[in-house]
Amino acid sequence: MKLPNSYGSVIKLGGKRRKPYAVRISKLVEDDTGKVKRKYTYLAYTYGTYMNGNFNTCMGKLKMKHLPHDGRHTFASLMDSTGANDVCIKLIMGHSMKNDTTKGTYTHKTLEELLTEVNKI
Repeated sequence: MKLPNSYGSVIKLGGKRRKPYAVRISKLVEDDTGKVKRKYTYLAYTYGTYMNGNFNTCMGKLKMKHLPHDGRHTFASLMDSTGANDVCIKLIMGHSMKNDTTKGTYTHKTLEELLTEVNKI
């Protein structure tokens, strides 16, 4: 599956949405031809099977204690430190902006804008 310009697809209860991934991690998700290795990288995992099968094993080998959610804190902090656009950060992370009418209703961002922001880290 070829997704242009470093975009991946994310499944959410409300349907499929496209999210950018940083160019620096493209080798983790793309094969040598530039195609995404799997249509949905973690589709087969539930939180429990991911934790037991992969995450905890990795943390044990690294002698670290973290939860997958810790990555969201790191991502948000890194994006903020680069001066990334707040609306883009929220959209990439899947946060609601329903309490901010101007940004949630009237502000629109393109996938290219999201990719530009995520590549700041």
